[in-house]
Amino acid sequence: GGVLDGEEEDDPERALFVDWTEDYDDENEFHIPNRIGFTTAEWGDKKKGFVAGKLKKNERKAGKFNKSDLKKAYEKLQQNGVSFVETSESSSFAEAFLNKFINEIEHGDRPLVASTFANPWKHAIKTKSLPRRGSKAVIDAAEACCDRMGVSSMSLFQVKNPYFYIGGTS
Repeated sequence: GGVLDGEEEDDPERALFVDWTEDYDDENEFHIPNRIGFTTAEWGDKKKGFVAGKLKKNERKAGKFNKSDLKKAYEKLQQNGVSFVETSESSSFAEAFLNKFINEIEHGDRPLVASTFANPWKHAIKTKSLPRRGSKAVIDAAEACCDRMGVSSMSLFQVKNPYFYIGGTS
């Protein structure tokens, strides 16, 4: 497994694929089913084509999308084993949509959810406050993300740009 049928193993130009069902030596306890996931980065972003409400025919042809499109995509991905979902606390639309979709759509196991601690400097500017700092700020942000998404825990919580984070330890 792992090499397309009919290709020579010693050919450096051969096409490769990953056998998603295979167990590899580099596995760890954090296992993403099928080794693939999706992001919610553009969910609710009008600059990326999101439209609140019903789409007009010309908007759909232009590649715009709405909440029902996101729900259909989420449902299809979950049904087909793509259950790893990445979002960010800076995307409140995405977290709200995930909360609703996770609770409305039957998909067997609950999805594996990952989120990202927003850049503390951007967050400070957005909220007109001092930058969040220290490990408690990360814990508080992770708990708030779980609350907004309606989940009790996350599989992964990332700190973006840790070099610019005040009070973090490595």
